[in-house]
Amino acid sequence: FIARVDNEQMQTYLNRFDEQYKGKQTVDIQIFDENPLTIKYSRNSQTGEVCSCMENSNKAKQKTKKGWEHISCDKAKCQYRQKNEQGKTACNRIAWFKFLIPSVCKDRIFLMRITGQTSINRLNDYFNLQKAQGNSLKGCYTVFLKQEEQSNYTGKTFNNYVLDILKKDDFTSKNTI
Repeated sequence: FIARVDNEQMQTYLNRFDEQYKGKQTVDIQIFDENPLTIKYSRNSQTGEVCSCMENSNKAKQKTKKGWEHISCDKAKCQYRQKNEQGKTACNRIAWFKFLIPSVCKDRIFLMRITGQTSINRLNDYFNLQKAQGNSLKGCYTVFLKQEEQSNYTGKTFNNYVLDILKKDDFTSKNTI
């Protein structure tokens, strides 16, 4: 895991994170919100984000010469969600995962930007299952990286690290067996 900070005052926390987690494949976190994962579709240009739409919405925000304007978003017909010859789309799904790392800092929220679709799906499926079972998402978890072989639409295979999550108690008991 790698952490970054944007301002100098946070450098102490980055140093603490690096001491504990840099190069490791697990991080102990605390979720403090019932909706820790935000998923949206986003299209970027050289100047940054130019259009975005929350995953389950048909309303988008598009950057124009006048500023940000609200537009309707038809996911099935959007030209930017259609794959090109290389199998890529201009508009991609990204997620933001928010949590605390109490061993590093008890009063700062960590935001993890996730672009890997398998990782987004794993976290989203886990949280949806917990909600469907009537469980609160608030609590202590272990986020871990798992190396997996994956294939793209042409059949080319890659070894990628994929995020997954377990309740901290479940992760600890699994590792001791």
